[in-house]
Amino acid sequence: MKDLVEIRIGKTYYCNRSRIYEVLVDSGFEPIFTKPDFYDSSRTVWAFEKTPELMRCLNAYAEEHKSGVYFVDR
Repeated sequence: MKDLVEIRIGKTYYCNRSRIYEVLVDSGFEPIFTKPDFYDSSRTVWAFEKTPELMRCLNAYAEEHKSGVYFVDR
């Protein structure tokens, strides 16, 4: 199975995984906007402002859970 990848593009981090969304919201981050997923309209995509604090939170989550999710900057 290939590793799952979340991508942060520019100044925005897009997330379509509800568990990661919950971790971010529980850590005090609020989404900038939400929209339906382009490929599956029954799913939601949340957009967050990409900050150093958000990146630390995401990488701490990935390290803690060894989930196979890697966060890539573009």
